[in-house]
Amino acid sequence: MGQFSWFTQDTNRQICSTKGYQTKVFMVDNKGIHYPESNYEGYGVFCGKDYYVLLAEMNGFSSDSSNELRTIGIDIEFRNEGRRPVILINPVIYPALVENELDINTHDFGTKSQNDPDQGWADDDDDDWGLEDEDDNNGSDEEYNEEAE
Repeated sequence: MGQFSWFTQDTNRQICSTKGYQTKVFMVDNKGIHYPESNYEGYGVFCGKDYYVLLAEMNGFSSDSSNELRTIGIDIEFRNEGRRPVILINPVIYPALVENELDINTHDFGTKSQNDPDQGWADDDDDDWGLEDEDDNNGSDEEYNEEAE
């Protein structure tokens, strides 16, 4: 299963799923229900509520099957990218993704959060994830070739 992540609408910060980089965020529906999440894992679930299920529900869909609602929500979200069947809803309203409490009377639910191209993985230039730096030659092919000569 792929990961889903976004940038918050109020602070434009990445909703990160990398341990140690997670911050508290809220998914909020147009009725004012806040779903707080401090341990986002990257699968679109905030406080037990799936973003795509909520998206389908906010746009008038209902079903006894959360899998069916999730599929409908994904179809709504990606309808303009040619990968999914077209579901015609006008206008579409989206769950808000924010770091701070939200006033539903002033928020534009017609604007969706920007997708995170890093899919929630922390973009930390100081962390090389245990890999050696390219310029220190530890274990590089260049060093190996010099030793082999």
